[in-house]
Amino acid sequence: PDIISYNAVVNSHAKGGEPAGAASWLDKMDAAGIAPNLITYNTVVAAYARNGDPDGVADVLDRMTTASLEPSIVTWTSMINACANAVPRRSEAAERVFRQMLETGVQPNKVTLQALGRAIGFRKRKELLQELGLKGK
Repeated sequence: PDIISYNAVVNSHAKGGEPAGAASWLDKMDAAGIAPNLITYNTVVAAYARNGDPDGVADVLDRMTTASLEPSIVTWTSMINACANAVPRRSEAAERVFRQMLETGVQPNKVTLQALGRAIGFRKRKELLQELGLKGK
């Protein structure tokens, strides 16, 4: 099996609402000598985000960092989505993640801004964007 085969299995777990199952394949890939790539990690991050599990997302991000992979806009947006989907909502964490994203030089896109609005509230998002000198809807 190659990276594409492994990513397909990871994706099937992620789409099936099994983030822990998707994450378990990161270890199986390592054991097989196949390095997970950004797509693999983003798939697992998105699965935890859909379940509103920011702690699961953080664990995967730690692994990503250890693998010397930088989060993409997709990764950052998933982190914000995890905060928005958490019960209770993790507004302060979402704002912290957003600020960290900007510090790394990654600029938000429309999807990121929508997720941020869901996580911190649309009025707060507007205030934050004004404070940071960014434009958004």
